[in-house]
Amino acid sequence: MIKRRDVVFCKLVFVILFSGLLLLAAACSDDDEVKSDIESNKVGGTNSGNSLGEKEAVGLPEKTQNIRLVDAESGLKMRYEPSLEATVRQIIPFGEKVNLLEEQTEEITIGGRNGVWSRISWDGNYGWVFGGFLTESITDTITVDGIDIEVEL
Repeated sequence: MIKRRDVVFCKLVFVILFSGLLLLAAACSDDDEVKSDIESNKVGGTNSGNSLGEKEAVGLPEKTQNIRLVDAESGLKMRYEPSLEATVRQIIPFGEKVNLLEEQTEEITIGGRNGVWSRISWDGNYGWVFGGFLTESITDTITVDGIDIEVEL
């Protein structure tokens, strides 16, 4: 015969275990998203084929925030693949912060700027942009009473 005390004890154990699982799931939810992105080849790592075409890419160190700013006045085109022929996913406005995830090794010139194709994340999306239009800071020169002053934007 099952005693009331045993039923209460089982319910208490269940509540404690369930609460622990909920806390663990909440703590790991961001890590699981990153792991699934890495496993599905969305971020980091050295790759060939797949979303990189036949070009080599170099992954940047994990857990490093590689923030860059868009330095294209008309906005920077984020593409699905690292190619001018690839479909444009969205246009990122001038001055926006993006997270640099990886870069290809082959340097090219687009719009008079040298750079490499760079995989980024912005606004919850992943894609490729031409890195020649990314910078660590944006500066502008203003003139006040005949004196040029460089201002970081």
